[in-house]
Amino acid sequence: MKKLIIVLLTIGILLLAGCLVVPEVPEVPVEPVETPIVCEGGFYEAHYDIWSFTGCPGDDQVKGTYWFNADGRMFLISEETPFDPDSATELQDTFGVCPVSYIEEIFK
Repeated sequence: MKKLIIVLLTIGILLLAGCLVVPEVPEVPVEPVETPIVCEGGFYEAHYDIWSFTGCPGDDQVKGTYWFNADGRMFLISEETPFDPDSATELQDTFGVCPVSYIEEIFK
């Protein structure tokens, strides 16, 4: 009986020690992701309602603020828009001269 208790205690201590040892996770260097947003020649556009390129069903885009590259690529920057629809300055004040991130790229 004593041997069984010693064996069980030994197994318990080994299992407990195994749980306390946390293996080191090697650091993986984060590669910078190049953004497809090009500031030169680009511009913001705000839409205050659901809209579409063609007016056809299935082409609906969400309301929000968009960035248009000069090369024609378009990005949803935010699903929010500044209050004044005619203020390009307000868009730049809110999102910067050029956006640093986007929610999704919109394909025409």
